[in-house]
Amino acid sequence: MRHGRSEANSGHFICSSPGEGLDSCGLIPEGVRQVREAVLNRFSGVKGIVVYSSDFLRARQTAEAVAECVEVERIVLTPLLRERFFGKYDGGDDSLYAEVWKADRGRPDNADAGVESPAAVCRRALAAVRTCEEELSGKTVLFVSHGDLLQILFATFLGFSPDRHREIVPIVNAEIRSLAPVERLYLEELG
Repeated sequence: MRHGRSEANSGHFICSSPGEGLDSCGLIPEGVRQVREAVLNRFSGVKGIVVYSSDFLRARQTAEAVAECVEVERIVLTPLLRERFFGKYDGGDDSLYAEVWKADRGRPDNADAGVESPAAVCRRALAAVRTCEEELSGKTVLFVSHGDLLQILFATFLGFSPDRHREIVPIVNAEIRSLAPVERLYLEELG
């Protein structure tokens, strides 16, 4: 699940550094409403969900809104699911994402302008998946994270290189998607 609409989304700016994201750029009321609606539509009647969430404020607030709507066994906060760091673009206008995504194409190790590379984001995301597989086998797990991390993770599970993350349909605020690898693709092969 991508976090609900946040102050950064509505203000059209990039909030990717832990210095800002851990304590600011939270959800706006519309974002809380989006989360509640999505969760009730998807998980009504499901019990004992483990929410594995980025520790950024907007993701934490999303996880808390989930717990207000359905039975959650626990919320686990982790830096593994944090927003991709956008280097010199952090704090800038969100139209700058397009520059980063263009530079990503064909370059999984793109770290231009201090941006965290798609490959590095992929490694973090896969570490979170592996941890959940080891510790939460048999549980319903809901990841709560951010657009680029989720795009990169989904691209990887579809068998694409992480630099091709913008080739899949963008994940919108509060959207929930099921995560499953393509046929015959094993987690060991992904990382």
